[in-house]
Amino acid sequence: KAKARVEAFDGVSERAHVRRQDGQVKICVGAARMGRKIIEAKNLCKAYGGVAYIDKFSYEFVRGEKVGIIGKNGAGKTTLLNLLAGTVPPDSGHVQRGETVEMGYYRQEGMDVNPEKRVIDVARDVAEYITMGDGQHLSAAQFLNHFLFPPSMQQNLVRKLSGGERRRLYLLTILMRQPNFLVLDEPTNDLDLMTLAVLEDYLRTFEGCLLIVSHDRYFMDKIVDHLFVFEEVGRLKDFPGTYTDYRDYRQRQPRRAAASTEKAPAPPRRGEAPPRKPTFAQRREHEALPADIASLEQEKADIERQLSAGALGHDALARQAQRMAALLVEIEEKELRWLELDELLSTANP
Repeated sequence: KAKARVEAFDGVSERAHVRRQDGQVKICVGAARMGRKIIEAKNLCKAYGGVAYIDKFSYEFVRGEKVGIIGKNGAGKTTLLNLLAGTVPPDSGHVQRGETVEMGYYRQEGMDVNPEKRVIDVARDVAEYITMGDGQHLSAAQFLNHFLFPPSMQQNLVRKLSGGERRRLYLLTILMRQPNFLVLDEPTNDLDLMTLAVLEDYLRTFEGCLLIVSHDRYFMDKIVDHLFVFEEVGRLKDFPGTYTDYRDYRQRQPRRAAASTEKAPAPPRRGEAPPRKPTFAQRREHEALPADIASLEQEKADIERQLSAGALGHDALARQAQRMAALLVEIEEKELRWLELDELLSTANP
């Protein structure tokens, strides 16, 4: 994942010599009309290797809803997306989709396309013409130009594109279908900074439904209305707030150990190891992590302002882009570590 995030900034370095006013990605695609019935999940269950990653999940989406999904790696986030998108069948339960729902699914694994195809042919395979949000009709070639694929690049073979360009083309092919239900699996890992900034603006005003998995708290806070939280493998909680709200909520929760005077913990069964107790060092680390994360996020915000200003030279822009990639990885690791320690402290014996 760290390697993928570093590669996600290749596009910034590649275009460092281009002035910002020369153009940036434009996303103002229209969306298909959505009826009353969206997607309804009923008692969904899915297991792999004897582990239940989704256990009796039920939910009914409403129009315009924007939901974030967070949790540790391997908790079942992508499995839930695949079930709702219909790309894998549930072991039990069912998903009902409204007739007017047009799904757009941006996957972590990227675009599956013949690398010997030309860029323009990839776009035309999706649609010859696209209706924009203002009602204007664009050809596939014009739409590619909006995504910083000028006519000279449109004749290139896909295999000649950089990693950032392929990801931008992938996003383009999804939006060309004019989805009204967008599913995004870790988009902040894959897109260059310019595309990501414009995508963020687009998602804020997106009138359809949105389901997004991301460890980027800054990105999520600006977009989602509430969260599906994997507090452990297979167990989801619907939290009415943002990523930051959830972290603050966890920090405010009283330790269960404080209630031990009311109910003593059950002794471990024979052959079962007793619960781990947090060490002094782990408690100190848990207390220090919020300040560490805040400091890293401040540095991230400062770099974003410098990148947006467009005043950096080629070498400085490349250095800042590399530092931004490292910051994203470090922030994610520290937030996951805080959640891990918080869970340990919450379940510890007095």
